[in-house]
Amino acid sequence: MPSFVLLMTLPTLTLACIPTKHIEKGIPAVPGGPSGPGTMPPASPCGQLTALSTQECNTRYMPSGKSCSAAMFTATSVTCPSATDILAFKDATGGFATFPQPLTCVGTDWTIMINGAAMTLQSIIGAPTAAFACRTN
Repeated sequence: MPSFVLLMTLPTLTLACIPTKHIEKGIPAVPGGPSGPGTMPPASPCGQLTALSTQECNTRYMPSGKSCSAAMFTATSVTCPSATDILAFKDATGGFATFPQPLTCVGTDWTIMINGAAMTLQSIIGAPTAAFACRTN
């Protein structure tokens, strides 16, 4: 009988000895923080951009037969997972448009090539920042 009691209490006692990791909120699991499609854009000398939700992009702005996907952000560029996709953006006033990728940070301005000419985001939409997603072309 004493061995039965020991057998029943031993697993409970050993659980207290097993170390566990306590998750610290706000600390990324990988060095450098998250990356990839749809993650929060990193700080940039050109200004902070935001991700346009694919749900909003699809329901409010996409014509039939087109669809949105998450854009990929770095501190110096915004690109799409597929080379054939184009960037879709919504500005602060709710205006929406598309243009070819990539959007790149040059100096302190977000810049895009349109018909071989470099144009700043400010000159195109009248604002230095916008929310971005990708659209099938």
